[in-house]
Amino acid sequence: MKKSYAEKRKEQLTTYAVKLQLPFGGHWQGKGCYPHILKFKESANDTQNRKNKYKVICEKNIIQGVSTDKFTMKEMHKYAHHLNSSQVLCYNFFRPLITVNNSPTDELIQLLEKRGVKISRSAICSFEYCPDKEEKTQFDFHIQDGDIEVFFEIKYTEYGFGKAKKDDKHKEKFVTIYEKYLNKQCCLKCKPNFDEFANHYQLYRNTIRITNKNKYVVLLYPKANKKTNSEAYEFCGKVKEDYKDNILCLCWENIVEKDSELYRKYFA
Repeated sequence: MKKSYAEKRKEQLTTYAVKLQLPFGGHWQGKGCYPHILKFKESANDTQNRKNKYKVICEKNIIQGVSTDKFTMKEMHKYAHHLNSSQVLCYNFFRPLITVNNSPTDELIQLLEKRGVKISRSAICSFEYCPDKEEKTQFDFHIQDGDIEVFFEIKYTEYGFGKAKKDDKHKEKFVTIYEKYLNKQCCLKCKPNFDEFANHYQLYRNTIRITNKNKYVVLLYPKANKKTNSEAYEFCGKVKEDYKDNILCLCWENIVEKDSELYRKYFA
């Protein structure tokens, strides 16, 4: 039976863990012993448990040489100790591209400029950016440079982009929060109804931030992840022609240096 992209990557990450002698073999949902999950000392005390998990992530999942100063325990995802964590992949890639003052390096400026997005050295970069306390959505990575904003949606082994449950809770959120954003956005050909919005929740949640030509969304995912790749391009068909440049579909394989530790860990 043909293996999925996620299965292939987990096997590669296991090989990587063995080679570097990482403490692999952690549990998931209270069962099993998975080789792509880092093991940490589990405690009955929730606070101590979180501290132990944070420690092993900083020491073993964040690539050696990458500063851990902006990876906070408060914003740490539940599964950040999994070697295929897209949050940690995002951090491993972008942290070396920003300064201690959260401004972009020349390398990051040039990377975006090649794709038609111009930012300056005075821009501010953020991980786990939350612009709306009522909505509570956090963006994987975000750049603000005056009126220019760039929202990043990061994917790795996920099977496509996230959907939302079609329950009363999400319907209420659609009516009370997302309708407001949908009325302000200017890039979609048609305004989606609740069912359509829920079916492409993460993609719409990002795209509705495009309220003028200075707002951009970057969808960053592996080229080899066919499901995510096809969903991204299919969704771009819902965008008006004159706003096509405001949604960038980027593949990791096209921007990660093949001789880098990042490539060896995630994409070899």
